[in-house]
Amino acid sequence: MKKEKFIIVLMITGFMTFNSLADELTCAGDENSTCQWQYDENTHTLTITGTGAMMDYGPSEAVGSMKTTYWALRPWNAYASEIETVVISGMTTVGNRAFQGMGNLTNVILPDSITSIGQSSFADTPSVESIFLSDSITEIRNAAFGGFWGDIYCPENKKTFCYEEMNDHGRLYNKTVDDALKTYTKESDGRYVLDGVRYKSFTDMSNGQNGLNLKRIYTIDEANAVAGERNTFKIRYR
Repeated sequence: MKKEKFIIVLMITGFMTFNSLADELTCAGDENSTCQWQYDENTHTLTITGTGAMMDYGPSEAVGSMKTTYWALRPWNAYASEIETVVISGMTTVGNRAFQGMGNLTNVILPDSITSIGQSSFADTPSVESIFLSDSITEIRNAAFGGFWGDIYCPENKKTFCYEEMNDHGRLYNKTVDDALKTYTKESDGRYVLDGVRYKSFTDMSNGQNGLNLKRIYTIDEANAVAGERNTFKIRYR
């Protein structure tokens, strides 16, 4: 029976290197939102925390060659080529082009609070293996995942919405929507089931089908606690 892997990144605290903006509104979308960021040069992790909307980096309409001009407005742009992990907490939107063109970006954690994914937010990020969309998602703007190679996990109850949004104006260029879109369900206790199958253990088993006994389902917080200081871990499921 075929095995697949799903990678969840750890939310690591206690950064050794801390770079932040003096003005916390620099990455906030309006006066009613707050946004702070920090970049850990040791783990190549960008953490964004706050409330309300994230700033849009450039307008929603297509801009072509202007995109690099808008990238320069991102307060973390100096680290764009280094960042491997993005963790967002508390924000309600992902701004236009916030992470576009970040070639080394691999892992992304979006909180349940995210309702909107901005234009080209994750476009041209070929190293991202998966993105987990929130149950609160109500908007996926044009080309949000343009040129995206990974898997997009969408809540089962939003499957039709996600498919239509990505197939209509947020289409994927390197994979079809059918290939990229996967679904998950959320248990009442906050645990997750992917594609109808419950999580297995934390161990990245390499012995084929042997020893894959059904174990409990994990929340991301529980997974972080068990995995300790490792940057990533793998959960196998059938």
